Amino acid sequence: MKRSRAVPRQPNEGRALGASQGTILFVDDEAVNRQVLAWLFREAGFDVLEAGTGAEGLALARRRPDLVVLDVNLPDMTGFEV
Repeated sequence: MKRSRAVPRQPNEGRALGASQGTILFVDDEAVNRQVLAWLFREAGFDVLEAGTGAEGLALARRRPDLVVLDVNLPDMTGFEV
């Protein structure tokens, strides 16, 4: 009996061009964190909304993202206040 080996998929492989896995709102005051993680989320097929403050995050949350990734230490308010 032959065993088939699983072949690892590339992040965007197997999805229709332009198809999205959903939308993530990423709120972090550190620009480098936003750049790196937003890139990873996009490579995984998600649309990403980025905010650097709690106020910006609240404004973007009105778009009703599927997931919010939130830093708890923001310059204008805590993540718990958001």
